[in-house]
Amino acid sequence: MLSKPSEIENLQANSAVDIFSQVVSYISNAKEARKNKDIKCIEYAEKAVNLAMENNLVFQAAEAKFEIANYYLNALKDFEAALHHALEALALLGSEEQSFLKANLFKFIGICYHWRGNFTNAISNYFQAITVLEGVELSSKEELLLAGSLHYNIILIYQHLAFDEEKFHHLQKAIEFYGKADFKDGLAKCFSLYADYHSEVKNLPQRRKELFEKALALFKETGNKIGELSCICPLGLVYCELGDAEFGFSLLNQGLKEMEATGVSGYAAAAHNYFARAYRYLKDYEKALEHYILVEELLLTANRDVELHDLYFEMAGTLAEAGDYKSAYGYRLKYSKVKDEWMNFDKATAIHNATMEFAIKRQEIEADFQQQKREQVGETVHKLKLLNEELKQIAYVASHDLREPLRMISSYTKLLAKQYTEPKNNKVQEYTTVIQESTQRMVEMIQHMIALSKADAQVTLQPVDLNNLLAEVKSMLAIIIAHNNAEVLYGKLPVIKSNRTLLSQILQNLIVNAIKYNNSNRPTVEIVYFKHNNKHWFEVHDNGIGIPEEKREKIFFIFSRLHQEEVSGTGIGLAVCKKAVELLNGKIWAADSRLGGACIKFFIPVETELNFSLKNT
Repeated sequence: MLSKPSEIENLQANSAVDIFSQVVSYISNAKEARKNKDIKCIEYAEKAVNLAMENNLVFQAAEAKFEIANYYLNALKDFEAALHHALEALALLGSEEQSFLKANLFKFIGICYHWRGNFTNAISNYFQAITVLEGVELSSKEELLLAGSLHYNIILIYQHLAFDEEKFHHLQKAIEFYGKADFKDGLAKCFSLYADYHSEVKNLPQRRKELFEKALALFKETGNKIGELSCICPLGLVYCELGDAEFGFSLLNQGLKEMEATGVSGYAAAAHNYFARAYRYLKDYEKALEHYILVEELLLTANRDVELHDLYFEMAGTLAEAGDYKSAYGYRLKYSKVKDEWMNFDKATAIHNATMEFAIKRQEIEADFQQQKREQVGETVHKLKLLNEELKQIAYVASHDLREPLRMISSYTKLLAKQYTEPKNNKVQEYTTVIQESTQRMVEMIQHMIALSKADAQVTLQPVDLNNLLAEVKSMLAIIIAHNNAEVLYGKLPVIKSNRTLLSQILQNLIVNAIKYNNSNRPTVEIVYFKHNNKHWFEVHDNGIGIPEEKREKIFFIFSRLHQEEVSGTGIGLAVCKKAVELLNGKIWAADSRLGGACIKFFIPVETELNFSLKNT
């Protein structure tokens, strides 16, 4: 038989309830005072912290600390004190706590760093907040708004960098969460940024016009006057680009007048910037520079130095177009100096690494899920091995039974061409040229098939000087590079332990593809390397025609080709790359490039135990 609670136990229970209620009441009073920017917020919050800590109510103590941090930031603009109290609140929650409050704290800390220009710490905290939210079911509007705002804030940081692929991803996520929350102001801001993306990457003025008009309509619907103003000048610029300069400048004048009326220097600077861009587009460089100089003065007045590097870059470009190369060089130096101060290489690398670390964590979660599935497909794997053996046999036949007849066809075609050298036989010359070119393509296809079948032969690991390797690859591709007026760029690279043949094969195929699928007058291929999380990471960027998102997996299948009519090829190069990367225990995938085309990314582990029968030396 259960005994009844004693009178003392009842009193203790009632006392605990009373204490909890008192703490909650203090926090509620602190919130109300904070909303009114009343100093009593700190008094109430500190009472809540003290009472909560005395009674082991750690979560409530963290809540109260967060109210103090909010007051310092929003009422007093004291970033240092706000950050100090937010970090204390986060420490109270501990590493195991996964809650909406913890995600909010990470976001708040990120904002403190963000506003101070410390983008590295800002983006790290934003990513940590997103990671926390991934473990929480997002159902309320407040939770969805938090998720959307995190992705939106990350985009704002990427505005200072050339991370176009990542920026576009977070833009899509922000639109997704704001859409679910039916937050029209947030959607309008995203549509404005989406329009900017089309300006920077796609250069589609009609699409930008549609997006800015969509954003403007949403801002009007919500009564956000500042939001409306932020769309008027960009629309004016777009109308100028579409050929309606008269209407475009009427919008620009309207926007400038209303921006100046706010009394905020930063808003007026933005309006003059759009004026400058419109005049630059119309090649009236003198007026463009007048407005750019006004922008510089206004930004300095508003202490918005972080935006000066973008301005100086635009001014350098305008002066160069006007033919004043000396002044252009001067502003280019200013641009480099300011950018180094605000976003030096180390900061950019740290942000890139934070981005990659977040992506890697996502990939590891996906890998765990895939591992569970792999455990159920043993029979399928066995069948694939049998099919692989058949592929080897096919390649063997191709090697020994097909190349010899092709050599004969090529040789006799050359002899035939020599027999018909008179002008009246131009058609014969044309036909024999077509036969020879087709034969050569067939030989290349067979060679690629053989390479694919032999990719799992015994391979050794040895030190590979990446500088030397890329110089060798460029030498092999010298004719292709020169014929297409292309450039292959890379910085100083390290020596790594890997397989030289496989790396050469991967990089050679990727460079050829980057040049081949490119309609630029100056095809550019940029190779980026960095080491992170015990992996060697490679990125091959180009300014070509890009790869549609829905086809990025398909391109790594054997004989799969995009743009078959425009560009010749065998459709095997990327399949060989995928095979070689997988043999090195790595992964390869396609993405958008900051250069405007495609970016093929791959990583290989550092000094890994390789697949199949590879042996270490």
